[in-house]
Amino acid sequence: MVGETGDQGGVDLKGRLALFDPEGTLADDCREIWALIEDGKSEVARQFWIEYARSPGLPFPLDEAKIDALAERILPYVEAKYRDISDPAWVEMAGQYVAAATGANVPLTILFAGIAAASNKGQEIAARKIVGEHERALRLGQSATRATLLEVDVYGAHFDRLRAAGEQDRRKAQGAEFNQEIMTVVDRTAGGSRKVRAQAPEASAAARGMLGKTSEVPAAAEQAAVAMREAAQTAAGLIM
Repeated sequence: MVGETGDQGGVDLKGRLALFDPEGTLADDCREIWALIEDGKSEVARQFWIEYARSPGLPFPLDEAKIDALAERILPYVEAKYRDISDPAWVEMAGQYVAAATGANVPLTILFAGIAAASNKGQEIAARKIVGEHERALRLGQSATRATLLEVDVYGAHFDRLRAAGEQDRRKAQGAEFNQEIMTVVDRTAGGSRKVRAQAPEASAAARGMLGKTSEVPAAAEQAAVAMREAAQTAAGLIM
């Protein structure tokens, strides 16, 4: 959902434009660039994937047919960015591309390389149409550079948000696992406590029995002493 601030999914486009476009001319310059390169938009889109395909460690190969198909798919993104760079629509699409690349374990550097290659191709096409217009070429070249850096920053912001969300999910999972371990220990401790309480009455009865037997010992000793005295007296009588 895009708010009034141009905050697309947590990526603040309006704030970034204030930094990258302090004079407020970038949107008009990008539209001017688009008017020059629109008929070559397929070349621009294709150059992104050509550079992408050159990157080492790519998880899957891209042949010419695949590059053409992928270029066709990102044409709406290329047009949206140049037609109105202040419109968060292209930022939303960028977020989808970053999410897809991250899900496929494609490094962010590969995306940056593709962005740079597409921008260079756009400037090359525009330059061919304004030969001899030095001031205009300089102005549009500077704007193209700012637009490219803004685009890279937006991609980086999307990636940072995905990484933060992934870290939060990981911590939640670890927290849930820790809580489960704690509950297991508590249940085990509670079970041991209940067992001890159940055995307490038996232990008490056994103790009372031992105490009862201990109290019988003095009585038995006293009886033995009396018997011995009586036996002694009887023996004395017989002697006399």
